[in-house]
Amino acid sequence: MTALTNAVGTLTAYVRQSGWSESSTFEKMQELFLIDSDEKLMEVESRLILETEKYQKYMLRVLGQQKLRRTLTNVLTAEMMRNYNLDGSQQKKKLKSFPNFFQSLLNAIGHVEPREPEKVLTKAMRCLKNLHAVKKKVPKKDESPGTSKDPGTSNDPSTSVAPKIPNTLETTKISYWN
Repeated sequence: MTALTNAVGTLTAYVRQSGWSESSTFEKMQELFLIDSDEKLMEVESRLILETEKYQKYMLRVLGQQKLRRTLTNVLTAEMMRNYNLDGSQQKKKLKSFPNFFQSLLNAIGHVEPREPEKVLTKAMRCLKNLHAVKKKVPKKDESPGTSKDPGTSNDPSTSVAPKIPNTLETTKISYWN
């Protein structure tokens, strides 16, 4: 019985230790990821040559949290997605020119979305680019007086609209049985 207790204790210690080392590895990778520049992408590409499995596990962990179009921004920034596409068409840089990164990303996506990972990646990047473009087009409202877009509040008399008068008439009940 004592041998069994010792074995369980040793195994528990080993599991805890391996869990701690794995989490510290993921913390190190988290610093490297959120690729926001070409230099960082090249650095990840060079590290993937030596440690492909660890990076794929990290990408799978990140991409598996929610839908791909939401979690892809935890790997590549919106700016990087605007500057890159898969084939380098439309005057953009080619993501496939980083074969280790591209293949690792596709492998991680393949575990999250098993159907044609390359098409899924293309669609997710397109959705994120469109979302970012819409957010960029929406003007921010200036709250200073005289610049409001609400009718009737502008200082310019040519654009002013008469304010609506609330209906203060109340309907009265007429009783015929009094």
